[in-house]
Amino acid sequence: MAKKACSIDGTMVGIFDHINLKDGIICFDCVKKLGFEKPLKNKKLLNDMTVDLVNAVLDGDLLLDDYIAEHDRMLTQATVQKLKDESAEKHQQESLNAPHCPKCGSKSLQVVGNHRKAFSVGKAIVGGALTGGIGTLAGFAGKKGKKVDVICMNCGKKFKM
Repeated sequence: MAKKACSIDGTMVGIFDHINLKDGIICFDCVKKLGFEKPLKNKKLLNDMTVDLVNAVLDGDLLLDDYIAEHDRMLTQATVQKLKDESAEKHQQESLNAPHCPKCGSKSLQVVGNHRKAFSVGKAIVGGALTGGIGTLAGFAGKKGKKVDVICMNCGKKFKM
């Protein structure tokens, strides 16, 4: 592999002896001149810097701490915006899946009744055989049905869900 020149001081560096900047590369010696003792620990910060920005810090025209604070603030704003966008997308998806009136599309609905399954002859026979005559009442023991009667509070349409 060919060596590359550091964009700051021109030192020739190998593939593992530098960090990429937005518009160039910086050798580990220049990273240390910036004040970073462990170059790889600050790689993300350095990857977001430009050659002009590094030179401004090295020349004393810009304080590194000011840049770091601004960088962290920008990352925080980007993170907050990403979370807001994800939350809005999730809310929109939930809204699309919410129950709604087939006539007017309103989500303002009221449940007015559950459907129960009818009398079960099989349950009545088994209940009667096990417990006598009173067991025939087991035929009325049914599961709640899956459908419910609903009324739209907006247009008044009655329907099953």
